[in-house]
Parts: sequence; structure tokens; C-alpha cells
Amino acid sequence: MKCAVCRREQASKCCGRCGERFYCSAKCQKDDWRRHKSSCVGLEDAIEAASARGRTLFADVETEPGSTCWVCCEPGNLVRGGCACRGNAGCAHVTCFVEVAVADAKRYDQSSWIRCPTCKQKYIGVVELELSLACWKRWRSADGEKRLASETMLASALYRIKEHAVAIRILRRSIHVARRLYGEDHNEVYAVHGNIAFGLFMLGRHVEALALQRQVLAWREARLGATHLDTLRTKENMAGYLLMMIKTTTEEEEEEQPLARTAERYMRESVAARLEIQGPDHRDTLVARVSLAQTLHRTRKLDEARTILLPAVDAMRRILGPDHFETAGAVGLLRRLQRDTTTGADSSS
Repeated sequence: MKCAVCRREQASKCCGRCGERFYCSAKCQKDDWRRHKSSCVGLEDAIEAASARGRTLFADVETEPGSTCWVCCEPGNLVRGGCACRGNAGCAHVTCFVEVAVADAKRYDQSSWIRCPTCKQKYIGVVELELSLACWKRWRSADGEKRLASETMLASALYRIKEHAVAIRILRRSIHVARRLYGEDHNEVYAVHGNIAFGLFMLGRHVEALALQRQVLAWREARLGATHLDTLRTKENMAGYLLMMIKTTTEEEEEEQPLARTAERYMRESVAARLEIQGPDHRDTLVARVSLAQTLHRTRKLDEARTILLPAVDAMRRILGPDHFETAGAVGLLRRLQRDTTTGADSSS
């Protein structure tokens, strides 16, 4: 980051209220306040406003008639957490979801706060948003791993409701927490950089996002190894960014698409490693196989994409359930593949 006043590189201080302006010294920050204060919006206010907008996205979510809350056993205004639980086991009041998480003070990280205690799958929708917000409020005044985990979790929830700018503001604060905890040369610091890269990409700042993500990938390949799970996740993210940048997908233009070839290489490497390390039925392996099929679909390798996708869809239905959002996404991709395969066969005949 550059200092907002003198433009010096590697400004390590930021405005404590908004987290948006960076400075190299207390003097520069003080000199800038008269100009900055009119546009300085507190991060807490921005988070509350973003969360309120997010709640409206889920306002019409309903559950089956006769369902009762699995926490308080009362009906009315229930939501599903989006996990694999069925029937009453998966429905609860939003406030009850939050109370269960808050009641256990040990649940401060992503794996416990936003995962169903029954089926261990991650909550989605308004439940993920509210649990993430509650976790952040509990630990935002701390300055350790609990705060870092809560900020990462809240940023992910805000990304999911397309509040990218607010999420980036949170993560830029998290960078300073991670550096104080681990130093500059640590995987947790690069994890935050990777999360920021996603937000930058979704805001249309593609060049900046790809440059940052390449730094993360290079560091992880060098320090963690090519088959480390974090390295594989970074490759998958890079492949996703590259695919979104591809504007043409016809077979004749494939040789002119280095982005597509690079994305395909990343996904093939990731799937091969996950099959060996995690096995064919692991959720992350299944998701990676779907992503590889999507990559092959974009590069018009339809037959191979369908061959990879069919067993992945069957496994997702069996393991995650037919109503899981990732299963639904894979089924949608399969339908598009079948449609495009049929269209291609008709046009060739």
C-alpha cells in the first residue's frame, strides 16, 4: 500500500475508523485528517449496512409447513441452514442458530461457527451471514487468532452476498493482524492476500487481482509444495479467474486462448492431486472435478467434460444430497453440457 499523503510504498498504518486510508507515519495520518474526515465511514457502520442489505436477499425464504425449530422446538419464521439435514433437523429460527453458536465460547473459527453440528456441512444464506456477524462482534476487539478467523469468516459471508468492497475493507485490516501474529512470511498472511484478490477481481480490478493471486501461488508452491491443499486451492482460484476473463470459447479460437489453457492446466493438476490425497468422494475433490468439467466446457472439450462430470454429479447426490447448492450447480452444468453436445451434433449433421 502507498501512503495517502507522501505516496511512499509499504505504508503500514491505516485509518482506525474506516480502514481505507493507509499511511507511512502518524504525522502523515494527522496531516491528512482534515481532508479525509468528510469521507471517512466507520467500518462497523459499513458492515451493518451491508448485512442489512444482505438480509433482504433472504427475506422470502420459507420452510415446509409444520416444521419446528430444532433448538427451541417452536414453529414460525424458520429458515434452513443449507446443510444436508432434512426435515425439522435442518430448520431453526435465525436467532436460535446464533444462540447455539454464541453459547459455546470455543466456537470462534470457521469450522465450528458456521457448520451444522449434526451433518458438519457449512451453513449458507442468511444463517451463514448472521452467524458470521455474531462471531465477528464477539471477537472484533481482540487482537489474535480469534479476531483473524472471525474477520475472514465475515468477509466470506459478505462476498457471498456481493458486498465485495466492504469485505475487502475487513480483510485489509486482517492483514495487519496476521502480520503481527505470524510475521510477513507466513501462509496465513498470504491467505488474506488471496481473499483480497478475489474481491478485487469481482470489483473488476482484474490486473491487480491476478498479480496478487500469482504472488500467493508462487509463495505457496515454493514454501508449501505443489500438492499442498492450500496450493491446490490457489490454483483452482486462479483457474476460475482466468475462465471469467475468457470472452471467446469457440474451438477454432482455442489455440489463441492462453488463459483457457492455463486454467485447464491448473485444474488438471488440482484434480489429480486431490484424487490421490483426499480420494474420489471427498467434497473438495468433487468440487474440483466439477470445476475441471466447467473448464473443459469453456474450451469446447464437451465429451471429456461430460465423462468427468457424470460420476461427480452422482457422487454429489449421494454424499451432499440432491438439494445441496453445489449439487444443484453441478446438475445445471450437466444440463448445459448435454444441450451443447446435442446442438453440436445437430449442426455437424
